[in-house]
Amino acid sequence: MTSEKRFVGISRARDIRITNLETAKEVIKSTKSYYRLEMTRNKKLNLLNGLKKECKELSLLFTKLYDFFPDHEILEGRKKPSMRLEQTKIKRRSKSTLKSKKDHSESEIEKLEKALANVESKLKDL
Repeated sequence: MTSEKRFVGISRARDIRITNLETAKEVIKSTKSYYRLEMTRNKKLNLLNGLKKECKELSLLFTKLYDFFPDHEILEGRKKPSMRLEQTKIKRRSKSTLKSKKDHSESEIEKLEKALANVESKLKDL
């Protein structure tokens, strides 16, 4: 069998060429936007890696700084005796404020329970 070349006639060939060119333009635009997106992703990853390195360095520097500071217990031993009396007063005040905060939160809980009971009674009446 011999190979024969066959041609097909296309009507409106100009329109087909135009649509093919338009689709090629769209493909080029989409690949261009894809590569832009890829570049921004790579920049973001590089910046995040740099940020991680800086955070590690900062945490290391903070640990060195905290090691340099004296402990809190040593500072309390150097204070004057009159300061200790003031500290006990402050501690007593703080305990009383904690109790008042607990009482305040308990009173709020009681208010909420009363409001809930009122709502339940209204629902039963319906």
